[in-house]
Amino acid sequence: MKRFLLKSLLIIITFFVGMTIFSIMRVSGQFGVLPMWIVAAGMFAAIGAIWKYQPKSSKEISLDKDD
Repeated sequence: MKRFLLKSLLIIITFFVGMTIFSIMRVSGQFGVLPMWIVAAGMFAAIGAIWKYQPKSSKEISLDKDD
């Protein structure tokens, strides 16, 4: 459940950052269509990578300390 919430949070943050950059580029009018497509493709690639990430149990990081 924690992993799903963390993935969801990262996807939301990535989406808002990508859309903010895309909106600033579009409103400023100083950039052509290609850079905006590159930003959009990068945003969706990052979201896809976050969603598909499946760490192996041996590589998971735990915050629990065994003293």
